[in-house]
Amino acid sequence: MKKHKNIHDKFFKSTFSNVDVAKGFIYEFINEEISSIIDPDSFQLKSTSYINKKLEETFSDIVYQVNTINDTNLLVSFLFEHKSYPDQHLILQLLQYILNAWEQMYKSKQKLHLILPVVIYHGKEKWEYKTLDDIVEIPGHSFRQYLPDFEYHFTNINKFSEERILKIAQFMKLRNTLLTLKYGRDESYVTQNMGKIFINAEKFVGDPLGTNFLETIFVYLLNVHQFDDEKLNQLIEIFENPVKKVMMSTYDRLVNKGIVQGELITQRKTVINMLLKGFEIDVISEVVGVKLDFIQKIKNEIQE
Repeated sequence: MKKHKNIHDKFFKSTFSNVDVAKGFIYEFINEEISSIIDPDSFQLKSTSYINKKLEETFSDIVYQVNTINDTNLLVSFLFEHKSYPDQHLILQLLQYILNAWEQMYKSKQKLHLILPVVIYHGKEKWEYKTLDDIVEIPGHSFRQYLPDFEYHFTNINKFSEERILKIAQFMKLRNTLLTLKYGRDESYVTQNMGKIFINAEKFVGDPLGTNFLETIFVYLLNVHQFDDEKLNQLIEIFENPVKKVMMSTYDRLVNKGIVQGELITQRKTVINMLLKGFEIDVISEVVGVKLDFIQKIKNEIQE
């Protein structure tokens, strides 16, 4: 399945394309020695992509270019990449991406500048940071100097407590985004904590970018969970207008366009294809973003 069709990836790309979210992540979680010399007013989302056809199925790029505030005023690019399941070839993908970027810079007669990969993981399976040194076999330590090496920033959101995320004060949209990435697939948490996921939502309404941000989170939750109308009304009722109005109008618009039903049809087709190819239901749940009983029901239908 191509990654750009993955609902988790769509949500990540939409939210981290918001400069407030990306900037907030840099200042909250990147080494202070690095973040302290970044000019906060210089963040520019770049439309340039360095993905080739081979990378396209497993990779997406959100790139921000920033300036440093020291005398050199050097350029640095932050590459944001998201994973909802462990990918043991990640380090190779990052290396290929960096080489692609530098090659394009060289061909266009630009000075090569640093690309700092930021990988954000929110899957259920355990996944630890690995470098090329961990996956490439070498005959002895003396050969180590010939192995290409670089590091990347790896954040496993599952290791963040709810308390840690809620303590993010300055970058409110980052707080909503991380809560959604961490708990968005947990139906019990979502139904009991809509107020936390949409904390400070009333401050976003009125601004087109803020309203669009709320809609992005709401649409993601609708796509992950198959809420019936009664349950959905219960979740929305806890909010005051105009937040409630935004949610209701968003849902009505999706229904009218057939998007909600369309997403369910797409998910069903993907589940069937993965079942027929022998994937385990827990893996399908992780990749497609649907509940286990939804997959089990389809599996029973196939077997009948």
